[in-house]
Amino acid sequence: MSAHRAAMSALLGLSLLTPLAAAQGSTVCERGRIGPRLPLGVTLGEADLGVTPSPCGGRVLSLEGRGTALLELDDFYGAIDAGAVIAGTYPLSDRWWLSGAIAPLQFRYVQNASIAATTLGLGATTLGLHAWLVDGPRWRVSAYGRLRVPTETGRQYAATVGVEPGVAALWSPSPRVTVALGASLQGLFTVLGSHTVSRMTAQVTADVGVLLRWFEPVVGAELRVGSDDDGAFEYIAPKLGLRFHPGRRWVIALDAMMPLGGIDRTLARAALGVTRAW
Repeated sequence: MSAHRAAMSALLGLSLLTPLAAAQGSTVCERGRIGPRLPLGVTLGEADLGVTPSPCGGRVLSLEGRGTALLELDDFYGAIDAGAVIAGTYPLSDRWWLSGAIAPLQFRYVQNASIAATTLGLGATTLGLHAWLVDGPRWRVSAYGRLRVPTETGRQYAATVGVEPGVAALWSPSPRVTVALGASLQGLFTVLGSHTVSRMTAQVTADVGVLLRWFEPVVGAELRVGSDDDGAFEYIAPKLGLRFHPGRRWVIALDAMMPLGGIDRTLARAALGVTRAW
């Protein structure tokens, strides 16, 4: 009987503490007129696939331009990608929110030995569902799942779908210092006629930002491993971001990464974006 009462008391206490924690909010996500703390969003992926999301949710809309350079001297291969991405999040409740991203314009130039090709069209789309797991005065942790939708028009005979489960966290050890962490698994499945080619990757990211009034430098790194036959280690990439906060929860962000080592031959990737939060 005493054990039954103890169990009932524990369940009652947990049910009371959960809404209390939600009502208190998370100060790590609340920065007043300063724009939200965005993790370093540049990564090797289309739309938002592979991008560590903010664990804070809310109503957010962003427009970003991205560019990538790839060079493989041994195979006489090179490629340049450039495009625009529109992304946003919308809250469903205090705990749940949706995300979406689409590349309305995607340009690619490929040089393979003496053969060159150029494509221009619509890029990929991603849709996501997020929920926070831990919400406190210094921590916010969320889980999410994303779906990659093959909306790109540059591929005529193949379609690629993808899934990505992951977790994202934001920690504030002091009022002006924040640490963003992320980990995810990505599965890409390319269908070409009756054949399907799959590719699996796992990545972890970490970055640290310091808020200096209207300016916020961010430094970080990303590690990715995968199932490629040429090797599991894809790259480790140092990252750098410069964030400007003009007020009214606007953010102007310039992010860059440089993959090093591993089997990936991307030289660099950069993104310039404007974000508005409400």
